[in-house]
Amino acid sequence: MSDNFNILTDPFYKLILYLGRPSVQIQLTAILLVVVASWLASRLLGFITTHWLVPWLEKKSTHWFWLVLASVMPERLTHNESDSPHWFWLLLKHVFIIIKDIAFPSLALFGLNYVQADFINNQRLYGLLSNVYFLFGIIFVYRLIISLSYQLFGPRTRRYHYRLAGPIFGLYIFGYILTDLVDFYQLANFELLDISSLNRPLTLGSLFLGTVGLYFWIDSILGLGDILQRLGEKYTSIQTGTIEAMLTPIRYILISGGILVAFSNLGLSENTLTVITGGLSVGIGFGMQEVISNFISGLMLIFEQSLRPGDVISIDGQIGKVRSINIRSTVVSTLDDVDLIIPNQTFFTSTVTSYTRGTNLIRLSIPLEVSETSATPEFLKHTLEILEAHPEIQPDSPEILITGFGPKSVIYALEGWISDVMIMEDIKSDVYKQLWQLYPQYDFLPTYLIKPA
Repeated sequence: MSDNFNILTDPFYKLILYLGRPSVQIQLTAILLVVVASWLASRLLGFITTHWLVPWLEKKSTHWFWLVLASVMPERLTHNESDSPHWFWLLLKHVFIIIKDIAFPSLALFGLNYVQADFINNQRLYGLLSNVYFLFGIIFVYRLIISLSYQLFGPRTRRYHYRLAGPIFGLYIFGYILTDLVDFYQLANFELLDISSLNRPLTLGSLFLGTVGLYFWIDSILGLGDILQRLGEKYTSIQTGTIEAMLTPIRYILISGGILVAFSNLGLSENTLTVITGGLSVGIGFGMQEVISNFISGLMLIFEQSLRPGDVISIDGQIGKVRSINIRSTVVSTLDDVDLIIPNQTFFTSTVTSYTRGTNLIRLSIPLEVSETSATPEFLKHTLEILEAHPEIQPDSPEILITGFGPKSVIYALEGWISDVMIMEDIKSDVYKQLWQLYPQYDFLPTYLIKPA
């Protein structure tokens, strides 16, 4: 136990002795001054770039010189005042944003290099300065890569920045700082617990690999799968659902393998794993039947391709577009832009209407009831012209059918083919509005409308 205690206390004693050296204190003071000055200067530069330079560049893009040049070279220089700035100024704006992002490590490197040269000229020790200089060089490369990623790929970089690259970089910096103070091999073998149910004592290293290591493994698998899916959608003709079907089993196999390795690193014995498995079996039998059913249904949906992202469906009286098919549930976006999270087994226990399974075309039918005095050839002609003039209705598809008769009215169905079921109600509204404007001119009065007072 005393050896374990020494592993934790020795770094603190080393640090105290190290900080007590006059040469170290002088270097730390110089480093602190350089870092503070660099940080303040970078904050000022960031403020100027964000609040003055970038707006100025956007305003500069409307200068008459560039407008004339854009008219002379339209294939290279295009400009639209309501759109993003001219490509030259847009590129320049991105360059200044990158400069802003790397300003702090760049200024720190410049300052540390100057101070280190001064220490060398005065024959002073500068080992700590060299280490910090190398550290800020790593920070510079990291910030440059992250900034370039944001400028090239936009907000999609945020997921990889904060969930993967940032934590890994933070661990690297933390380890680099402690390299001269800590023996990581001894620290990894530091015993936390010694339980009989474990194959070996639980050490700090095995706990790190079983928790933090598992997190990085799972997030790397998910991030890599997301990248492969985006590349497949962009550069291949494979459908999104097919790509998802190929990646999902691989993703879960790799994650399951990582969990087993994590259990092994934690030292769980076969008896312990048997107890855990038995407990999970009981839990699955009594409380997770729905989860398992949804899991199996999700696999069937992915492999059978009976439902694919982008399909427009009707389920339980609601029309929506399938956004994603996950292992447990499917996300459907309705006409009101509301996301429905539907358990996968629902698609096997309910009747689902797919509007886009074979083709995106769907027949539009608009009911219309008019008085028998208004049901004239002139009325039919103008109504058909309204249908034919609508941009969302397929050419040569509109027709008017008689579907029944009322006491003193004729019931019509205005029909035509459209390619997007999600705007069906908008098309109906457009047709009704034009009919309402048409009727006063020809003295048509449909009985389904109430004339305003």
